[in-house]
Amino acid sequence: MRYAAMAWSIPTQRLFLQLRDECDAVWNHELLGEHEGGTTESAQDVRLRLAEQRIQAHSSGIGLLTIRRRVDDEPMGYCGLIVGRCSIDEPEIAYELLKRFHGYGYATEAAHAVMDAAFKTGRNRIWSTVGAWNAPSLRVLDKLGFQRHHESINDGGRVIYLLRQAPRREQIARVRSDNRSVARYAGTFTSALAASSARHSHSMVPGGLLVTSSTTLLTSGTSLVMRVEMRSSTS
Repeated sequence: MRYAAMAWSIPTQRLFLQLRDECDAVWNHELLGEHEGGTTESAQDVRLRLAEQRIQAHSSGIGLLTIRRRVDDEPMGYCGLIVGRCSIDEPEIAYELLKRFHGYGYATEAAHAVMDAAFKTGRNRIWSTVGAWNAPSLRVLDKLGFQRHHESINDGGRVIYLLRQAPRREQIARVRSDNRSVARYAGTFTSALAASSARHSHSMVPGGLLVTSSTTLLTSGTSLVMRVEMRSSTS
């Protein structure tokens, strides 16, 4: 299935989200330094990786967005969609904030906006995978309506897979859109058929088999051939 690209600029009440790029290297390098064990990457390494990810985002239609406060344009972290442990059809949401911005509800606000953007691409299911130890992230996902689906074990311990279905209104709108597409196709086909020319032929072959062939030439030049075979009652 072909999906629309997610929105690359999303405003919320307090935040502004925009596709992350190489200009975000400095604060991303700081964020990596807050991870357990820090980072061995240089700021230039991060800059090159973010440039590559920006290109990939435009190609795949999903990516990570920088979260900024609208009041002062301060970058705080990122939130967006990635393939991760899932797939391009059913990606997972990912988010991370610098520690000094924890506890203000920014992650929840940004994630709500990203989930809305995710379902507007035409997708029905979005995943999240979180370490069982990460209670703050699990609380955010609970507020977003994610449900626990299953667990796995890796070198870092238990990983919880959570799933969120598209809101019913999004599913209904998608079905209506699909139905309109089918109706348009049917109308085009009917009009072409009405404007077409047809010829029929009948023949009796040995064994009492009556063969009827109908060839319809559409105005587009396409030929539709229907062949009907009937067993004669006299055979």
